[in-house]
Amino acid sequence: MFEVISTGNLSLSAIPAERLLAAGAFIAIYGLRLIFQAILLHRRDKSGESGDWGEMLLVVIPKNLLVLLVPYLIIISVETTWLFALGWIVFLSGITIRLLALHQLGPMYSLNIDIRNQHQLVESGVFAWLRHPLYFAYILDTVGIVIFLQSPPIALILIPIVTGISIRANREETVLRKAFGNTYDQYAERVSGFNPFATYVRVVRSRFLISHR
Repeated sequence: MFEVISTGNLSLSAIPAERLLAAGAFIAIYGLRLIFQAILLHRRDKSGESGDWGEMLLVVIPKNLLVLLVPYLIIISVETTWLFALGWIVFLSGITIRLLALHQLGPMYSLNIDIRNQHQLVESGVFAWLRHPLYFAYILDTVGIVIFLQSPPIALILIPIVTGISIRANREETVLRKAFGNTYDQYAERVSGFNPFATYVRVVRSRFLISHR
């Protein structure tokens, strides 16, 4: 599929064009996502209480190491099979959900668990289907990467990522319940944390019960 020259570097002319295209697309897509996120962080509402984000190191460190390796791994070893295409669909779905959630959070977005002076609970858009769409999307795009790289050992990276996100989501729930009380409890009854299908079932069941009163 490709040849290695004597210096140990890959010959670009010997690398399949689809691999180079995929590696370039990954860099561009992930780079744009990071830029958009950085812009929102710069514009965020900085008022109110600010929490920490120590547990997110379990998520950020392994994920960023993986992201740095992805273009190289695509070029040297990835076969363009149906798994490659499926992985890209899952990856792009995760990125899309994350961008939508970031846009809908707007100035409420933060890396920390913050409660602003004028904090608003976002319940529309993707937040009408998931209480934690950013974390869901983070896991989803990571799963997509694992699938298109087609290397089972890389799936182990999901262990610290899912662990860190679970800890973070539970802490965030506690803070939001304290801040919004019954309003958040009602929201949590309607909307699942990480399962949009469960939210759909809850919505259908609620409408059914209302229509048969």
